[in-house]
Amino acid sequence: MKGSSDAVEEKNRVRRLIRHFFQDRDCYTLVRPVEDERMLQNLTSVPEDMVREEFTNQIDYLRAKALKKVRPKTIKGKPINGPMLIQLAQSYV
Repeated sequence: MKGSSDAVEEKNRVRRLIRHFFQDRDCYTLVRPVEDERMLQNLTSVPEDMVREEFTNQIDYLRAKALKKVRPKTIKGKPINGPMLIQLAQSYV
């Protein structure tokens, strides 16, 4: 965004960080999970069998695609496991 106000600077900083940490990005449009607007407003309480099959298929595709690209975090070439993560977290407290 153009401008030099604090709000504009903050928005531009966030944009730079997103571009830096997520250099490989894709955008997808998904069908609405449900047709009914009231159900859409309370999606977490909608039974799974009421969600459109096309939506669940699209989510499954995106999940598989994301998991294919994800690589485990490592320290000195060794993948980080649960106990290592706890140890790392405790060292920052």
